[in-house]
Amino acid sequence: MAIWHFRFSLVPVSGVMLIHKQVPASIEALRGKGRLVSSEEPDYWGGIGTKVVQNAFGLCLPRRESWGEAATYGDTEGGEVRIYDDAVEVALDVRNYDNVFVKKALDIAVEMNLLIVLTESGEVIEAGHAEFIAALQRSRAWRFHIDPAGTLGGH
Repeated sequence: MAIWHFRFSLVPVSGVMLIHKQVPASIEALRGKGRLVSSEEPDYWGGIGTKVVQNAFGLCLPRRESWGEAATYGDTEGGEVRIYDDAVEVALDVRNYDNVFVKKALDIAVEMNLLIVLTESGEVIEAGHAEFIAALQRSRAWRFHIDPAGTLGGH
């Protein structure tokens, strides 16, 4: 993903509570990546499955061809959702901010009791619009959108 993509994972509150006994401020296992890459890392979707989330996104976003094992919805110019058996990853292109895409993603997250885990920091936030916008505006992707040269260390 490019620097202008604001990336996050959706994880079920029930899976987080089962593993952590509370909603932590951050989930380090998901920092810098959306999918768990080791069987030693916690599986937040274990026993729940991502199929119902896939069905929800399939009802409101176009399905795209995918290179790998993920079911992919949305488009490359606004927002994209990749759904695996063990992860739901979302990437928002801040250069082409799509409010409709964001609203659909947040509505699904609220309806299905999912939390947002920011890929950049591992921070866990509720799926509310205000919380999402605040996190977006703190992100490197947003800083790059506003000031590309400054974000990359240019003059």
